[in-house]
Amino acid sequence: MFGLSKAALYLVGAGILLAAIIAAGAAIRSDLKAVGRFEATETVRKGNADAGSIAEKSRYALRHCINGGGVYVFETGACEH
Repeated sequence: MFGLSKAALYLVGAGILLAAIIAAGAAIRSDLKAVGRFEATETVRKGNADAGSIAEKSRYALRHCINGGGVYVFETGACEH
């Protein structure tokens, strides 16, 4: 029905299409991995910012307590006068 050349062309075309689909899938997987890395980095960055904010508040409380003549209790974060 088909000549050998048409059949070969269809097979080559199908192979090229399959290669393009595989390459597109690999690109999508790569993009998803990059998005995952970005989200993980942002989570760590936010956690570090929150920890820095908490530490700054604790340092302020410590300075305020000591400058007021109190004793800062680290376990509870309380200032005893």
